[in-house]
Amino acid sequence: MGRETHDVVIIGAGMAGLSLAYFLAKEGCDVCVIEKNSSAQESTGRCGGIIRQSHRLPPDLPVAMRAVRLWKQLLQDSDLDFEYRQHGTVRMAWTEEHVAQLKTMVELERAGGLDCTFLSRAETQALLPNVAGPFLGSVYTPSDGSAQPQLAMLSLARLAKRVGVTLHEHCEVTGIDVAGGRVIGVATARSPLASEVVVIAAGAWSQIISRAIGVRIPFEVRRSHLMATERLPRFIESVISADPYGYFRQTLSGNVLIGYGARPVEGLERRVAREAVMIAANRASIILPHLRHASLIRAFTGFTVWTPDSLPIVGRIPHIEGLYVSTAFCGVGFATGPAVGELMAELIVKGKTSISIDAYRPERFEQSPAPTPR
Repeated sequence: MGRETHDVVIIGAGMAGLSLAYFLAKEGCDVCVIEKNSSAQESTGRCGGIIRQSHRLPPDLPVAMRAVRLWKQLLQDSDLDFEYRQHGTVRMAWTEEHVAQLKTMVELERAGGLDCTFLSRAETQALLPNVAGPFLGSVYTPSDGSAQPQLAMLSLARLAKRVGVTLHEHCEVTGIDVAGGRVIGVATARSPLASEVVVIAAGAWSQIISRAIGVRIPFEVRRSHLMATERLPRFIESVISADPYGYFRQTLSGNVLIGYGARPVEGLERRVAREAVMIAANRASIILPHLRHASLIRAFTGFTVWTPDSLPIVGRIPHIEGLYVSTAFCGVGFATGPAVGELMAELIVKGKTSISIDAYRPERFEQSPAPTPR
């Protein structure tokens, strides 16, 4: 029996991998996705589920705005309600300098077509009466929102299979086969796969896979903490970003998710740090006094992957024909995933994209600044 053969093999069944697979299959490609665990069990399934266009670096904004249109379409096409809702985001400002920065951001993003507004403290409290703390104002973006990550990825996996995508779960990649300067397939713990196009979309594990064939993907892995409270009566509508206090959103079932800033980590360790949970819980009670007597029922960690310039790494690997990468989304890959998947599918099938992703190209890292959080 010959090797299993596909037009495209994608390594990683998170948001980056499955969204690309879905759009490639809609273009008529025979696509296989390989995942060492179950789909969406790594970074995508451990994120806060925020889908925002605001507070983006300039090259990200048109991609994020397209993603929102695609999220709406995916919800319409799905047979599963994955809780995508456009309930807005609010990003708080704490100092006069921060106010000035956010006002400048609003001007730039409004010029780019995004509906966002700077609100005074009084206007913010009118929008979110249960918010407290020493903030001076905020930016409100009504078309931002959130979804339930696990349900969203289950839906995307179903949609991908519906259009013919093959998904091999619990199948670890052991290498990428290259001959004569081009990709010829992928080696796995089960059996080899033949393909002339391979995409590395393995998140924090992308470096391990690429390093074996001499490809440098420069990024830093950070571990983020998330906590969930018991179900509470609804008192938050919008997603609240309150750095350095964290971010907060209330799910449809009433649980409040509390996200705490990511920190560099060695060895892809998922340990929940008790001190991080305590700091996050104390800070959350300052912003949201309703949480002071709420019980935390769960704490977990996830990995975010950060590049030196805080933009993702998406595109062709120049010196190996047929090799592509889609990774390092700097903590916002869930939000932009559908758009990046569609644009990557255009690049692979047509050789060009309808929105420029030149700022994401892998070969840009000659001299880069240190990573900066957004």
